[in-house]
Amino acid sequence: MKTTRTFRVSGLAVVSGALLTAVPSDGVRALGIVVLVFGCPVFALSATRHLLRGLLWRVGSRLAVSYLLLLSAVVFAAFFVYAGLLVIAGQLGTRRVDAALEKRRAVVAALAHELAPRLETARDPAARARALAEAAASSPSPSEIGMVWQPKGGPVEKAGTEAAPNLVPQPWMTSHASVIAKSGAQVFAAAVEPRPAGTLVLTLPLHSGLRRELERETGNVIRFHGAVKVKEEPVMAPGVHFTVDTGEKGKTTSIAGAPDSGGEQASSGETAAPPAGSGPWSARWTAFPLFLSEPVLDWETGRSLEGRPVLILVRTSLQRESRALFGDLRIAGSRRLQMGRVVLAVMGALGFATVVVFAGASLLAGILVYRIARATRRLSTGFAEIEKSNFAHRAVLKGHDQLAALVGSFNAMAAHLGASVAEKAEKEALEHELSVARDLQRRLLPPADFTCPGVGIAVDFAPAAAIGGDFYDLSYAERVLTVSVADVSGHGLPTGLVMAAAKASLGMLARTGAGGVRLMELLHEEIVRTTERRTFVTLAHLVFDLAKGTVSFTNAGHPYPYRVGRDGTVEALVNPARPLGLPLSGGWQTVTAPLVPGDCWVVFSDGLFEATRAGSDESWGFARLEDVLRSGPSQSAAALRDRILEAQRAFTGRADTEDDRTLLVLRINPAVSAEA
Repeated sequence: MKTTRTFRVSGLAVVSGALLTAVPSDGVRALGIVVLVFGCPVFALSATRHLLRGLLWRVGSRLAVSYLLLLSAVVFAAFFVYAGLLVIAGQLGTRRVDAALEKRRAVVAALAHELAPRLETARDPAARARALAEAAASSPSPSEIGMVWQPKGGPVEKAGTEAAPNLVPQPWMTSHASVIAKSGAQVFAAAVEPRPAGTLVLTLPLHSGLRRELERETGNVIRFHGAVKVKEEPVMAPGVHFTVDTGEKGKTTSIAGAPDSGGEQASSGETAAPPAGSGPWSARWTAFPLFLSEPVLDWETGRSLEGRPVLILVRTSLQRESRALFGDLRIAGSRRLQMGRVVLAVMGALGFATVVVFAGASLLAGILVYRIARATRRLSTGFAEIEKSNFAHRAVLKGHDQLAALVGSFNAMAAHLGASVAEKAEKEALEHELSVARDLQRRLLPPADFTCPGVGIAVDFAPAAAIGGDFYDLSYAERVLTVSVADVSGHGLPTGLVMAAAKASLGMLARTGAGGVRLMELLHEEIVRTTERRTFVTLAHLVFDLAKGTVSFTNAGHPYPYRVGRDGTVEALVNPARPLGLPLSGGWQTVTAPLVPGDCWVVFSDGLFEATRAGSDESWGFARLEDVLRSGPSQSAAALRDRILEAQRAFTGRADTEDDRTLLVLRINPAVSAEA
C-alpha cells in the first residue's frame, strides 16, 4: 500500500523531534518539543488513516468488519433493552411503594375522622389512649401511629408512637387536612381533625417501622432519605446526592441529604424485604428514586418548605416486578404458576432462537466472506495480468453461483479483449483517417472570420455525421459577393468525397469566369463524369452585385432562398430547376431581384426544414420557418440565425440534427445604397 506525503513528512518530523529532545542543549530540546507537539497529532491521524485503509482495502476484511459492527449493534441493542427493562422495573417498584404509602395515609386520615368523636366523649387521658389502641388494632394497615390531642383549655395528651419531640397542634390547623410535615429533624405524615372540644392529630413517622411494613408488603428494599435539599449548584456534602439535568442550557439541579432531612442513616443492609436472588434477573439491580409530589410543611408555621421534597429510594429486581405485573395463575388446588416465569421462558426461547439464527447467519456470512474474498483476489490478479497485456490469463473458481459466473465472465472478457486488440487498432486508425478527412472538409469551407463590406453574414454548418454532404462557399471581389450552398445526396464518407470533388470543381470553374447557367452546365458535366448515376447535387448560386444593387439567383434543385424585408414581409425567390448529375437535368436559368438596404436573405439546405420532432415523423416545414421569419425584423444576421435555430430546436426537442444542415443569413446594410 502506498503511503502519502503527509504520513512520510509527519513521521520524519516525529523522529526528528525525538532526536532533538535528546540533545543536551536547552534551545535544541525546546525546538524538539515544539516539533513533537505539532507533528505527533498529524502523524497519529495519518497513521490511523493508513491503518484503516489497509484494514478495509480487501473486500473480505471490509465484510468481516461490517459483520463485527453488526454484532456490536446487536450487543448494544441487548444492553439498551435490558437498561429499558431496569427503568420500567424501577418505575413499577416506586409506583407500588407510593400506592402502599398512600394507602396508609388514607387509613390514618380515616382513623382520625373516626377517632375524633370518641375522644371528645372519653372521660380521661387513659380512656383516650385505649380508644386509639383499639382503633389502630382494627385498622387494615397497622402502623406505628402516634396521637396528639389538644383539648380546649387543657394540657396536650399524647399516645402511640411519638413522631417528633414536643409535638403540639398549631394555630394553622383550622380544617381537616392530610399532610406531610417536618418538625425539627423528623418527617412524618399527619392527619388533622379539628373538633369543638379540641384538635386531634394522628401521625405516621417516615422511619424504619413504616419502612419495614412497606418492604414486607411490596417486596422491595426501601430507604427513607427524608426531606432532601434541592439546589442549582454542586453539593459536596456527604450522604446521598445526585445531579439532575433541568433542561435549561448550562443548569443542573443537585439533590443531597442534609443533617436535618429526617431521613434514615445508611445501615448494613438491614431490611424486612424477602431475600433476593443473584444475576441480572433476580438481583435488585434497579435503584430508583421516588419523590413525593406533595410538598413538605413546616409544623410550626404550616408553610411549604420550598426545595425540600421527600425522597424515597426503592431497590427492586426484574423478577419481583414481573411477578407483581403478571401475577400468579392457579392451575390445580393450591398450586400456582408464576406468569412472570412463563413470560421469562417465552422471552428466553425467543432470545435463544434469535441467537441460533444469528449464529447461523454469521456462519453463512463467514463462508460467503471467504468465497467473496477468494473471488476478489483472483479477479484482482486477473486484472493485473490484463493490465500487463497478458490476455491469455484465465481465473479459476469452481461453483455454480454468481461469483463463479462473474469469474467466467472475466475469462470471456479476457478472450474478447485479446481478439479485439487488432480490431481496436484498426478502428483507431480509421477514426484517425476520419478525423483527418473532417479537418480537410472544414478547411474546404470559407474561414470563420469571412467578412464582406456592407453585408452582415451569419453561418450555421452542422453535418449529421463526421463527414457531411453539405457545403457552402463565399467569395468577394470588386463589390460582388458570391454565395453558393450545395447538398450532395446521401451521407457519410462517400458523400463527403463527392462534396469535396464538387467543391473543388465549383471553385475551379468559377475561376475560369463561368457563371450562372454556364456554371451549372459545366458542373453538371463534371459530376456526371466523376460519380455514379445515383449521385446528384442540389445547388443554390447567388451573386450579390453591391454596386448595381441586384442579386442573381441560379438554381439547381435547391430550396429557394428567402428575402425578409424590413417591414416583416417574407418572399421566396422562386427558380425551379432539376439537380445536377441526373440524366435528365437541364433547363437552368437565372432570376434577378433588387437589393434593398435592411433586407435579410436566408439561404439553407433541406436539413433545416426537414428536421422532425422527437418521437414522431412530423417535420418542421416551410410554414413554421416562414412564421419565424415574419416574427419581426432583426438587428443583425446573427440574431436572425439564432432565432431560426432556437425555434427549430424548440420544435424538435433536441440539439442534434438528423440530416446535414446549412444555414446562411445575409443582411444588406444601409451603407450599400449610399455607395451604389
